Amino acid sequence: MAKLLKKKKSGFTLIELMIVVAILGILAAVAVPAFLGYMRRAKTAEVTNNLNNLFKLANVYFMKEHSPQSAEVTTSFANCVVPSTAVRQPTTPGSTKQQFMDKSSPSWIDLGFTISDLVYFTYNITADALGTSPNCVLTGEVIAPPATGIAMYTLTSNGDLDDDGIESTFEVAISADSNMQMKRAVGFYIINETE
Repeated sequence: MAKLLKKKKSGFTLIELMIVVAILGILAAVAVPAFLGYMRRAKTAEVTNNLNNLFKLANVYFMKEHSPQSAEVTTSFANCVVPSTAVRQPTTPGSTKQQFMDKSSPSWIDLGFTISDLVYFTYNITADALGTSPNCVLTGEVIAPPATGIAMYTLTSNGDLDDDGIESTFEVAISADSNMQMKRAVGFYIINETE
């Protein structure tokens, strides 16, 4: 009987359990913000894909020939640039996805730019030097752009992934070189990437 009473009980003490809980709390305090940051950074992949797609569509539009509406004029036009979009679409970015649907903007229609998925970011085109009227050059007409090129567009995307009112900005500049070939900036100009 004495041997049964002296047998040591196994298990964790309250202090040991509290230490484990404290360690788990510290790990969670470090891991959760990092995880949320990674999630926001992953959502920015939408922007690079859509702005690259927009650049490709603008390049196709710039290189193809366009016919004027008038039946009397038979000359084709090339090197056309769409005008700036009046408002960014969707108008307000946020942490929830929204539908991109601006069927009324002539710029989106002319470029054929649509996004079938819901988006976190807004999109906008600002036309630069060539984006003024008339924005096309007669085919065969020689233009002598400066050696540094002609500024054509600034493609902009804004987002607010954490709904704090501070927007992130992604921009890419597009220009035409001396051979009237459309070129884009090497990288994106980014402000507050994960805001």
